[in-house]
Amino acid sequence: MNELLALRSPREERATVIFIVILLLLLTIDTIIMYTQSEAWYEYSSDTEKEWSLEYENLLLDEQSSITLSDGGSDTITLDITENFTLDGWMIHKITTLINYEESAFGDADCDTVSASLSFIPNTEEVPKLESREDTVSDCSQIELFIEWHQPPSNASGASAEEIKPEFRLEAAPMSIDVDIDLNVDSTIPNNDNDEQVNIEIRVELIRIASVVQI
Repeated sequence: MNELLALRSPREERATVIFIVILLLLLTIDTIIMYTQSEAWYEYSSDTEKEWSLEYENLLLDEQSSITLSDGGSDTITLDITENFTLDGWMIHKITTLINYEESAFGDADCDTVSASLSFIPNTEEVPKLESREDTVSDCSQIELFIEWHQPPSNASGASAEEIKPEFRLEAAPMSIDVDIDLNVDSTIPNNDNDEQVNIEIRVELIRIASVVQI
């Protein structure tokens, strides 16, 4: 008879059972330890900040107007952005106003004086990086007023791509933008110059994240 199949004493059988039980306990403990370490590593790996490359897309809103002013006259051009572009991720990056005027009186060698100012009511607490909100010219040159917020970063750090988007903050729409224009006639010929045409263009540049790619 094979010795492995031979009957054993109760003491030997008890020792075998104890050995098997201890072996199973050790295997169970080892499995628990490995699973716990693996889960902890996964959580650590998930929470570790990664580097992301950001790409953007632009949207331009443009409105042009012409007004006729007399000596000492003034007017206000308003651009109302009623659509809430922020719901689709768009934020305002820059507002630009261009004011053009050319002396139109026959034989008059002196340009009139045009003053302009740009204003709006902000929807966020973001402070513009650069701005020029007022200007006056008397040489028929173009007036350019602008308000520009910081340039969004080309890369960012975060545990996931979803964490990057909430950090993207500029100025928000809807918004109402006002451009005030004043005219003072300067003429070298008396009573030769009064009504003048002033052309105004308002540009609003919006930007939003197009893609977030891990570097």
